[in-house]
Amino acid sequence: MERKKIAISCFIGGALFVVVALKCAPMFWWLAFPAGLAGGYLGYEFREVLRAIPVAWRKSCAWWSEEDEKVRKWSLGELDFFTVFFAIIVFLLFSGMTILAPWFIVPAPDWEFTLPCMIGSFLVVFSFFVVAFILAFPVLGVFFLFAFIGAKAGEKCFWFPFFWYGGEKDKDAERIRKKLELAGYHEEILTSKNFFRWLAKGVGLTILFFVWTAWKYLFIEIGLLLCFLRRFGWELFKLIHSEKRVLCAIDGTIGGTIAFFCFASASLTFPQQILVVFFGGLLGAVIGVLNYEIVSKRLLHLVPMTNNL
Repeated sequence: MERKKIAISCFIGGALFVVVALKCAPMFWWLAFPAGLAGGYLGYEFREVLRAIPVAWRKSCAWWSEEDEKVRKWSLGELDFFTVFFAIIVFLLFSGMTILAPWFIVPAPDWEFTLPCMIGSFLVVFSFFVVAFILAFPVLGVFFLFAFIGAKAGEKCFWFPFFWYGGEKDKDAERIRKKLELAGYHEEILTSKNFFRWLAKGVGLTILFFVWTAWKYLFIEIGLLLCFLRRFGWELFKLIHSEKRVLCAIDGTIGGTIAFFCFASASLTFPQQILVVFFGGLLGAVIGVLNYEIVSKRLLHLVPMTNNL
């Protein structure tokens, strides 16, 4: 039974080596080495590999959650910057509409100082000012959003809008006020001086976010992902590693290497390539079984002499 497992895994490693070498030849044929090693290593008792994957995944996810929570606590104050994406989209959209609005005011070449022409011109100008007035509200909202960013992220303070008072809103305001004060914020009055100071800080912090903070978070997440993949690979390796897997990885790759260099060429047809792949797997299986039976069992005595049929 053990001999059969080794033969199958070595066959997989050798065949996979030849397949990758044929597809990547001539410049990148060497990519077949890691492919053959991985095929032979993982092909031995593949069910054990499948059972070990969820265990390694859970351990790695637990590590990821712990590290990600540390990063989030460290950068809690800067996460507010992500709200500026919406602000920039709205600002660009309505600014573009405002810039295009004057194009509607095109004087007619036959315009005369008559009542119909005056009424038409008045309607065009009036329409433009109506559009500008409507666009002023979202632009003003963008300014308030920048001021909010400057107040909360820049000075750790907050304010309540003038419409947030009266009736049940007083209770909500008091509840929110206590929550923010417990979080370390202090209340300020919304004056013109404070507003323009917060606005300037909000714009500066937004620029800082796109110049530095966003890239910092991107590189942090990439680093965490690479560490997660390394952790997952290490946990999986600890669960499935054995000397027989190493034997299968090496012997399968040797068989595939011999078959590729002896029989592969650029002029092979597809059926001939299939034969070379099969021969590479078969040669890897033969080398693996001979290595296991002769070298490991009889010469080095790494494996006890038992009946493995």
